[in-house]
Amino acid sequence: MNTNPAQSAHVSEDARSSASSYHYSRAKKETYEALLKKLEYEEKSGKLVAIEKIEVEAFTAARYARDKLLGIPDRVAPALIGKTEIHEIRELLRKEILASLEHLTDFLNGTQS
Repeated sequence: MNTNPAQSAHVSEDARSSASSYHYSRAKKETYEALLKKLEYEEKSGKLVAIEKIEVEAFTAARYARDKLLGIPDRVAPALIGKTEIHEIRELLRKEILASLEHLTDFLNGTQS
């Protein structure tokens, strides 16, 4: 009766239903255990990361980018005094923005703190 309820001719319908329910529950339990093992493996292998860590890193990167970009006027303003050529002004601003973005890239890659 415990091995295969459908094979037993002397088993009542309630016993079959109970055994079937047990097998279903057991299969479900095994599936969840396998999924948990998979998640554990992915976490240990680095494929899976806690959302809290990602949120902190994203916030830190956004704050760093904001600080770098908001610092551009203070750094560039003295160099712009007396400049009248739009091309020269545009080039100074472009270089400063590019430098800020390169700093952000270094920060994101962990090569600058």
